Formats: sequence, structure tokens, C-alpha cells
Amino acid sequence: MVKCIIAGKGGMESQLRKIISDKKLDAYVRLIYTPDIHSLLKRADVFVLASEKEGIPRSVMEAMALKKPVVATNVLGTNELVVHEKTGLLVPFGDQDAMNRALMRIVNNIDLRYQLGKNGRERIEKNFSEKKVVELWIKLYQEIKW
Repeated sequence: MVKCIIAGKGGMESQLRKIISDKKLDAYVRLIYTPDIHSLLKRADVFVLASEKEGIPRSVMEAMALKKPVVATNVLGTNELVVHEKTGLLVPFGDQDAMNRALMRIVNNIDLRYQLGKNGRERIEKNFSEKKVVELWIKLYQEIKW
């Protein structure tokens, strides 16, 4: 059985609660807010981000660092972290059918979940660790001509 936890607060909260209720999804979908997002990430089988635009989303980085496969919209920022078919699955923004197919593919394939999660962790460690980011900033400052 698939269960969905929507974490956070925002302007669409009442609309989401109504949709969940109207479609009788209360047993499958929970809308919660917690400052301890890591406890949710640790329990998750897959992390989903359906944003229209992002910077470099820390939530995706955290999920990847915890070896969680990612299904996300193919938008600037997110697609700099998630490598389609390697660390997660990217879908066009607004394409609900593509999002559903990607989610079901991951839900139904434990080997794929494991491989995408493992690859995501490796990508974060190699390219986005604190040490790597500091090295990039130092290099940038050294290249600036004052």
C-alpha cells in the first residue's frame, strides 16, 4: 500500500485538505507539519518535489544524502541535482501522468529505489559536500581579479 505524507505549511493547505477529504484519501494521504523533517525522510521510500521553480533545493540534497530516490519536476535548480535515471526521475512540470508513472515505477521496483538512492548519495558526497562547496568558493575568490 502506498501512503503519502505531504510535509509543510503553505497557502494551499486548506485546498489540499479539502481534496484529500473529497476524494476519501484520508487513509492514504496525511498533511503534516513538523520541524523534524529528517525523521520523515528517514522513513520514506521515495522523496517527491513537484515545484515550478527552485534554487538548489536543500530538501532534495538532504533526501539524496539519506539515499532516498527522488522524483521531481525537471526545473532549473532541481535538475542540477537530480540526474534523470541515475539519481532519480525527472518529469515535466505540470505533467501529472508522468509524475504518477515515475512514482509507480519507483514504488514497484525495490532494486531501482536502492540504486537511485545509492547513486544520489554518491553524487551529493562527490559534488555537494560542505568541503566541496568551500573548495569551489575558494577557487572562485582566487580567480577574481581585484
